[in-house]
Amino acid sequence: MTVHIAPADLRTLRTPRIGPLPGGGLTWTATLAVSVVLLVAAAALGDSRVFMAAAACAVFGMVFAIRPALGVALIVIVRPSLDLWADKPLASIGSTQLNPASLMALMFIAIGGAYVIERWPEVRRAPVARPYLGLAVMAVLSIAVAPSKGGAITEVLRLLSVVVLYLAAYAVIRDRRGLIRIAAAVIASLAVPTLVAVWQFAHGGSTVIGEIGRSTGTFLHPDPFGIFMGFMLAFLLPLAITRSFPYRIVLLCAVPLVALALLSSYTRTGWVGFMFGMAVLAFVRYRRLLVIGPLLLVLVAAAVPSTAQRFSDLNSGRTQYGPGNSLRARYDLWRQNLPKVVHDPVFGNGFKSIVEDTSGTKVGGVNTVQGAHSHSDFVRAVVELGVPGLVFFAWLLFGSVKACSRSLKRATAARDPVLTALSLGALAAMSAYTLMSFDSNLMTQVAVSGTMWTVAALGHAAGRVETLGSDA
Repeated sequence: MTVHIAPADLRTLRTPRIGPLPGGGLTWTATLAVSVVLLVAAAALGDSRVFMAAAACAVFGMVFAIRPALGVALIVIVRPSLDLWADKPLASIGSTQLNPASLMALMFIAIGGAYVIERWPEVRRAPVARPYLGLAVMAVLSIAVAPSKGGAITEVLRLLSVVVLYLAAYAVIRDRRGLIRIAAAVIASLAVPTLVAVWQFAHGGSTVIGEIGRSTGTFLHPDPFGIFMGFMLAFLLPLAITRSFPYRIVLLCAVPLVALALLSSYTRTGWVGFMFGMAVLAFVRYRRLLVIGPLLLVLVAAAVPSTAQRFSDLNSGRTQYGPGNSLRARYDLWRQNLPKVVHDPVFGNGFKSIVEDTSGTKVGGVNTVQGAHSHSDFVRAVVELGVPGLVFFAWLLFGSVKACSRSLKRATAARDPVLTALSLGALAAMSAYTLMSFDSNLMTQVAVSGTMWTVAALGHAAGRVETLGSDA
C-alpha cells in the first residue's frame, strides 16, 4: 500500500523561539564589580547623585544579566538622548568629568564586554567582528604614542563602547522575535531627538550658524544630529513601505517628522548621505525613487529656500582670511594632516593627535586651523592609527556593506518581506554612513555610531535568523 503525504506549507509553521542566552558568571561578576566601585566612589565623594547612578547601574546590570536583549535595547533607546545632560557632570576623575553618557559607556564596556566574552564562539561569527577588534587593538596601542594620554584613553573608551554594542547586539539577535525587538528599540530611539528637533525648528532653531537657525535635537551640534537623522531616515523607508512590518503604522506617522528633523538640522552631509541612501534603495529595489527623489528635492527647495542657500557658499573662492567655504576647509585639513603619516606609518600618531596638534602650518600659502578635527574618519584612521588602522577601518565599513547585501540576497531568495526590509534598510543606512565618514568625524561619536552599528547588527543578523514563518 502506498501512502501519499500532502506537502506542507512551510510558511504556516511556527519557528522555535531560541532567544538570547542569559549572562553567566562573568557578566554577574562584572555587574557586582561595577556596582561596588560606584558605591565606594559615592561614599568617598558623599554625593547623592553618584549614589543614584550606582543604584541605576546595579539595576541595569541585573536586568542585562537576566535578559541581555532588554539591556541592549535600553542602551540603544537611551543613548541618543543622553547628551542633553552632557554639561551636568556626576563626578570628576582628575581632569575628566563623568556625565551620564560617559558613565553609561564605562558601565556597558564592563558588563556588555563580559557578556561578549562569554558568548565569544557565537560573537566571533559577526561579519565584521575581526576588523572592528583589529581597529580597537590599534586604538589601544596608539595610546602609547599619543600626545595626550588622557584624551587618547577617552577616545579609546568611546570606540570600545561602540564595538561592544555591535557585538552584544549581534549576540542577542538569535531569532525573528529578537530581531524585531531590537529593530523596535532602534525606532524608539528616534522619538526624543525627533520631537526635540521639531520643537526647536518651530522656535527658530536651537543654534544660529551662518545666519540660519539650526536644530540640534538632543545632540551637541547640528552636524552629528543631521548625520544621525540622515542614515536613520534611509533605514526607516523600506520598513515603512513594507505592509507586513509589525510597526508600519507607527513608521508612517514618524517618517514625516524624522524628515522634518533632518531638514531642520541644515546639515549638508546628512542631506547628501540620505540622498545616497535613497539612491541605493532605488538601484537595488525601488526604481520609482529615481523619479520621486528629484521631485521631492525640487519641492523642498521651493518650499524652504534656505535649504538651497546651504549650498551657495560652495562657489565661494579662497580669500586671504580663509578657505572661503567649508568644503575647501576640509581639503586644507586633509592636505595638512596626511603628511603626518610618515612620522609613524605603523602605529600612527596616537588617538586624538590631530586635535591636540597646535603647530603652525600653511597649506597653499594660507594659514590652516590648528587643533581642528580631521573631518574625515579615513584621514583620521591613517594619521592617528597608522596604515593598519586604515586597513581595518576600510575593511570594517565596506565589509559591513557587503554583509548587509548578503543578508538581503538571502531574505529575497526566501521571499521574506520583513527580513528583506530590515536588510535593505540596513544596507541603505550603512552605505550612507560610509559615504558620510569620508568627510565627518563619526568613529568615536557614540550617540551616532552606537545607533548605526546596532542597525548594522540588525542587517547582519537578518541573514542568519529563520526565514520561514513569523511569530513576531
